[in-house]
Amino acid sequence: MFRVLATAGLAFGLLAAAPVPAAAAPLEYTGTWTMNANGRLYTLEVEKRGRAIRGVMRPRGAGGRVTRITGTVGRDGAIEFVRDTGPRGPDAGDEVFTGFLMNGGYQARAMAGTYAASRRGPARFGWYAERR
Repeated sequence: MFRVLATAGLAFGLLAAAPVPAAAAPLEYTGTWTMNANGRLYTLEVEKRGRAIRGVMRPRGAGGRVTRITGTVGRDGAIEFVRDTGPRGPDAGDEVFTGFLMNGGYQARAMAGTYAASRRGPARFGWYAERR
């Protein structure tokens, strides 16, 4: 009986002394990212306020135009934003991006996901971005 209690006490003591993992860092999308969307390179500038996302996608290299993004971060940490590709504001041709931060050993230095080339069609492409 004494041996059982001593063993239980030792096990409890070891558990009580075990390090407690730190709380997970908040999912922070705000910042400047180098983005590859289906082989096209962009500088992605994101500002997150509460759950709202807004910013711009700037093409890297010659040509292209700066486009606005707006979206949200879901309760599960997923990001969803729409790239306004039309000259007259939101329309069916806008691209819809969804993704997640890679929060493991990368310390939220990267994110990746998929996007629909327009609100009209089912075609999906891949994208990823690394924090600058």
